[in-house]
Amino acid sequence: METGVLLPVASLPDGTFKTGYAFVDFLRKNNFHYWQILPLNPRDDYGSPYNSPNSLSIDRGYGTKKEWLTLKKYANAKGIKIIGDVPYFITPQEKKDLFIKGLYAGAPPDAYSKKGQYWGLPVFDWHDRFDQNMTHLLKRLKLATELYDVIRLDHFRGYCALWAVPKPYKSGRRGHWLKVPGDKIMKKIREKFPKTTFIAENLGVITPNVEILRRKYQLLGSKVLIWHRNSLVKKDEVLYSSVHDSNTLLGHTKKVAHVKKLIAEGKRTKAAIFIFAMQDILGLGSSARLNKPGKKSGNWKWRLTNDDLRVG
Repeated sequence: METGVLLPVASLPDGTFKTGYAFVDFLRKNNFHYWQILPLNPRDDYGSPYNSPNSLSIDRGYGTKKEWLTLKKYANAKGIKIIGDVPYFITPQEKKDLFIKGLYAGAPPDAYSKKGQYWGLPVFDWHDRFDQNMTHLLKRLKLATELYDVIRLDHFRGYCALWAVPKPYKSGRRGHWLKVPGDKIMKKIREKFPKTTFIAENLGVITPNVEILRRKYQLLGSKVLIWHRNSLVKKDEVLYSSVHDSNTLLGHTKKVAHVKKLIAEGKRTKAAIFIFAMQDILGLGSSARLNKPGKKSGNWKWRLTNDDLRVG
């Protein structure tokens, strides 16, 4: 089993690429193999990188593309691979002709939210505008192959079906499933990127066709320790201690002894990779949680300190 750490660039001590070198040294010192970051594209007004006005560029608050590639080269030389996200959704500011009018994305009630979620992001028209959507997606994936070693496909279940909410409503409970031609999409992706390692973010309400699609095109799956502790984690899956949308391990369990027990269970699984959120390595509670889905303000604030890098 290989191991890694989940820490977005925005959570580095100064929130830029400059302190990434010290973090890579921390990973190397503690024998980790991966650094998983969130999308490098510009963030929205609330700090989220999953609602970017331009998914084809790097947030200049982090630094330049050249600076990132220099840091990535440093990490690779230390034996650290970079896992980066490609968000599923884009905003109308980036492209205006790819969507179905009057429908907005969200999620049905699930482990994240008992009431469901309304994201307010437009829904791709994969049926009447397939070629246009595919061209834009391949552009984003091409950039991702330059920036990352492994690509995590956000909201992978959206490649099979989307939870669509009609315009008059702003509640996830009001939505319905909208079919997406996932096999056609993934075939194009694999033709273009046959050797790229992809991780499917297949969390939430997952139906059998989602797993069939993932395995057909040889994507690694995702499991989260706090939700799947009693599930059999397979060798073609990545196990996370917690994720950016969940509570921390300590925040979830409330007891350090329970955290240690869960981590021990995770290490005994057959997971291909075990990714620890940095907050879980530091033993931090709910105050260090990065994001609460459905809540706009107060998220994406937590940062590492230079002293934290002395752990290990």
